[in-house]
Amino acid sequence: MDSLQDDAARVEALTGLSRFRREFYECPTLRADALFKLADAVLCAGGPVVSLPELSLAAVHRRAHGAMYDALAQGHIAVSRLRMALAGLELPRGADRQLSIALDVTPWPRPDAECSPERLHCHRPCRCDGVRQTIPGWPYQVAAALGGGRSSWTGPLDAVRLGPEDDPTEVTATQIRDLRARLQRAGQWRPGDPPVLFVLDSGYDLVRLTWLLRDEPVRLLGRIRADRVMYAPAGKRRGTNPGRQPRHGAEFRLAQVTTHPAPVQESAGVHDRFGQVLARCWGRLHPRLDRRGSWLAGAQHLDADLLDQMPDQLLAVRVGGGGRVPDARDVSGQSPDLCPFLGAEGARAHSEEAVVLLAEPLALGHRRLPVPL
Repeated sequence: MDSLQDDAARVEALTGLSRFRREFYECPTLRADALFKLADAVLCAGGPVVSLPELSLAAVHRRAHGAMYDALAQGHIAVSRLRMALAGLELPRGADRQLSIALDVTPWPRPDAECSPERLHCHRPCRCDGVRQTIPGWPYQVAAALGGGRSSWTGPLDAVRLGPEDDPTEVTATQIRDLRARLQRAGQWRPGDPPVLFVLDSGYDLVRLTWLLRDEPVRLLGRIRADRVMYAPAGKRRGTNPGRQPRHGAEFRLAQVTTHPAPVQESAGVHDRFGQVLARCWGRLHPRLDRRGSWLAGAQHLDADLLDQMPDQLLAVRVGGGGRVPDARDVSGQSPDLCPFLGAEGARAHSEEAVVLLAEPLALGHRRLPVPL
């Protein structure tokens, strides 16, 4: 009986793969055969591809290297159709059918291509001496669907190249907006479903993204540096002297425990892999916005009026058992509602506590608040 179930699952997987390959074959509009064989050769390569002519020697290529160069020079792919094909694939979901998608920038190093246009200094340890942290190349922002459990498999859904004159926050907001719309057209998300959860690293301006996506059914979860300063709601002006109302309340310095009020919610437990785990949550905290750059043309009272519409939730997780800092799939009993948001490298740089900002209000006691196992 088990063998019959395995065979059925294998047949179903091959059927889905065959369906996607047929759709992918329709995406190239010029030199479709050569581009399709080239994609097969890249996927079947035994390791990193370092030479294009060597791909023509692969058994699945079945074409001379001249056809490969011709396809790269003259071929064309309908990118919008390819994106829709990826959005139509079966995607992993949480317990309440919530989709979880991670966004991050990965560079394509081009240090020797001095004539290549629009190169940027990408954050990546240089292969030259191992000291420099940037390298000339093309940064691509990749969106990938995340699954539950301890697995490194992800489902790529989109990739956007960042140019020298692009506003990264604007590009990210447009990418999230377009991806969410494609998921709805593909039937992956319907009105009434849980908001799509997007997970971001500490390099993103989460507050501005929340403002740009305020009308979208999405939830943003991002890691922030452990030395940030947040503020409580302003409240009313003290005293009887005239003057403007305050824009900020008490300071909340992440690096100073003495400035932390009592958490709104707290949960502690012991994890089988990480030992003692403590999760704490504070609500209604906001950062100070500078009146420059992207916020220069904003409202007259950005700090008070704008941020008052974005009641963020601040979540801190402390691990006391040694080893790497767990991600949310390890800490939360409701994986993958909170996806891997705790970057281990950032947590080690600032003690053993990682902090994330959930830019959407949650009801107290909501099950998406991590509960240690």
